[in-house]
Amino acid sequence: MIPWVVMKRFLWLTMMIALGTGLFWPLSSSALSITSNAIIKSINNTRRQAGLPTLRRDVRLETAARIRSNIIIRQATINHGGRTTKATVVIRQVGYHARRSGELLAADFRTAQDTVAAWEYSPNHRYILYDRRFKDIGVAITRNHRGQSFGIVVVVILGQRSGL
Repeated sequence: MIPWVVMKRFLWLTMMIALGTGLFWPLSSSALSITSNAIIKSINNTRRQAGLPTLRRDVRLETAARIRSNIIIRQATINHGGRTTKATVVIRQVGYHARRSGELLAADFRTAQDTVAAWEYSPNHRYILYDRRFKDIGVAITRNHRGQSFGIVVVVILGQRSGL
């Protein structure tokens, strides 16, 4: 059996080689079957199969996810944000009072199922995906037309409101 650290490095290296060779783009909108509804459905199917409650769409978390995806494209880097741009700050700004929250990011996957499967293979993302305390979800999918190294950004924000 291959140790997880070795497997993770191999997967990371494979992804970097694929990105460097342009395997994931150009992405035409007709080649994509990735939508917010498809992401939510795939996440809820995954959670249901694991015996977890499904998540309900929250317009404030969707707004926060859209803001975060625009920040990612504007900054031309996929990360969980700085002091003023991280998800927890944006969530508060849109009026969602979270007891806890989690953010999942992805770029250039062609389907919702592939996106969610990638999160399942990452221990940190899997922990967020399978956290039974989350009740709400917001998803934003943004196509990048700036000619940067990624063509589509998926931001998912999961939350549990204060007082619940």
